[in-house]
Amino acid sequence: MDSVHTQAISAAAAAIRDADYLMIGAGAGASADSNLMVFNQVSAQPQLTSRNLTYDQVACLDRMCKDPALFYGFWLSSIAAYSAAEPHKGRQLTKIDHRLHRFGGLYF
Repeated sequence: MDSVHTQAISAAAAAIRDADYLMIGAGAGASADSNLMVFNQVSAQPQLTSRNLTYDQVACLDRMCKDPALFYGFWLSSIAAYSAAEPHKGRQLTKIDHRLHRFGGLYF
């Protein structure tokens, strides 16, 4: 590896190490690889189809005002599903030991 790449990698590592917060977005592919439902599968659930709702309509903050029980039920069940899922192998690439970070962290 040449010195330009080595310097860039060192600078990126320092930025991550010194960051107050780090957010990594993985997209629906990470869910599918962990055998979790993706958007179209969630939208096909009877609880939503019976109300003529889709994933984006139930997951948005507007739903929290219109139907708090549905909104919180949706998000709590999502968190439970993600917490119980067997992580895919790629998750290990982004997993960070939050005990080492001064602000702690959350990973799900």
